Amino acid sequence: RAESELRAMERARLLHELREATTQEADAERLREAARAAAEGGLDGPELERAWERLRRLGTCEWLSQQLQAATTRGDIVKLAAVVSQAEAFECHSDADAPLRGEAARLFGDLLSVAKERLA
Repeated sequence: RAESELRAMERARLLHELREATTQEADAERLREAARAAAEGGLDGPELERAWERLRRLGTCEWLSQQLQAATTRGDIVKLAAVVSQAEAFECHSDADAPLRGEAARLFGDLLSVAKERLA
């Protein structure tokens, strides 16, 4: 009986840690560790699935942020359009990317101006 209670307490602790880590703002490492510990501790279910999904989303948004940086640095309008579209689809909104989004908007504006001049 005592062993069963200890297992239940450990599962409750793991679940609490997982929930806490899932609600933290973009702390992928903490979430990864909590999900790994929960899985190794035998926890499964919707909380663990939400944690893994959040990790996938964080990874995707991190990759898109890197792509946004690279496309902005190169002034690659086509790549910028694709990355911005993907970031919006994944609802990736990082305060750190705000200056890059501003630069992307400026580059799009420049491209639009050039296109209008050519059409005139």
